[in-house]
Amino acid sequence: MDLGLGRRTVLLIGEEDTLRAALAAVFSEEGARVVTTTMAPDDDSRARALQEPIDVVVVLEGTPDARPIDWLVDPEAIDRAWDPVVGAVGVYQEVVASMRERRFGRLIHVGSANSRDMQEIGSDLGLVAGLGMRALHKVVADECGPDGITTATVLRGRIATDEDAAACAAWLASDLAGYLTGVTISIDGGLASPVF
Repeated sequence: MDLGLGRRTVLLIGEEDTLRAALAAVFSEEGARVVTTTMAPDDDSRARALQEPIDVVVVLEGTPDARPIDWLVDPEAIDRAWDPVVGAVGVYQEVVASMRERRFGRLIHVGSANSRDMQEIGSDLGLVAGLGMRALHKVVADECGPDGITTATVLRGRIATDEDAAACAAWLASDLAGYLTGVTISIDGGLASPVF
């Protein structure tokens, strides 16, 4: 299926791993121009990427330290857990103005389906950060929806492959998903225990 992404520029933000590679492959197969960078604000590739109009931003959540929130959590661990949220806010601020001019933009977060289940996450910091990204997307959906900018979160369950998550993100980036915004989609084969 042609998702109409041939004229789009996609910015993938996250550490280089198999998921980022799968996303790059799917978007490239659809004809999109793919730019990759990390979340680090001092990453030169990020500054270069943001010099041109970006149509789609995909933020990869990463894996926070597996530890609960208690008085022993050091500030650096908290900062690392929040890096994707803080980084996404900064990038979104830089790309939204040109997206509004073109009346098209897609902001997509790819995280773990475990953030919907307190028994599964293994990291309270990760749960807080994942919820922070979803809250950010709700706010941006409300503020930017009338300008043709949508937001979505893809939560990958344990049985989902990188390719499954990448295919969902590509569809969400297309014109076909233009009326979906502020949504969270779990790719978990229906195995998640929560009702909502």
